[in-house]
Amino acid sequence: MPKQRTGYVYFDEKRNAWTARVTYKDEFGKVRNRRRQVANKTEGKTVLRQLLRELDDHGGDVLDGDRLTFKELATVYEEKRLFKPTITPSGKAVGLKTYQSVRRRLRTLVAHFGARRIRAITHADIEAFKRTRLATLPARLTAKRKKLENRIEELKSKRRRKDVDRDAQIAECKAQLESLAN
Repeated sequence: MPKQRTGYVYFDEKRNAWTARVTYKDEFGKVRNRRRQVANKTEGKTVLRQLLRELDDHGGDVLDGDRLTFKELATVYEEKRLFKPTITPSGKAVGLKTYQSVRRRLRTLVAHFGARRIRAITHADIEAFKRTRLATLPARLTAKRKKLENRIEELKSKRRRKDVDRDAQIAECKAQLESLAN
């Protein structure tokens, strides 16, 4: 029977703060320590119980995930899951059919959350990201809008005095711009 994992809460005089510490052996038999700085001894006991529970439920990899950034996690996901689907000799399909679109979406998320640690991303951060994304126009609409604006400028620069066809084309381009705004 393996040794029961335990930990303790102590006051670290160097840092002048309370710390919760867990010592355990990883899957290779190496002794590892995990520490978390806490506000007080009571919070330290709560954090200690949480660390021990995570260690029992998921192993040491979860505790290593505390340092993992979103970009690192996305890289691991991309390497292991986002590749062209293939059929194995046993007939099983491996990979995602939509791996390219998922890769594009992942790039957008990495651009926003890339350097943040996974543990630090909150529900409020995700909601803020969603609001930001909803407020921005997709690239294809931005390009279409720019094309229409250039066409209007081109039509206006024609020097004819009374050109009904030109005025109709300008009105049509403006109507298309209005429909893009909605």
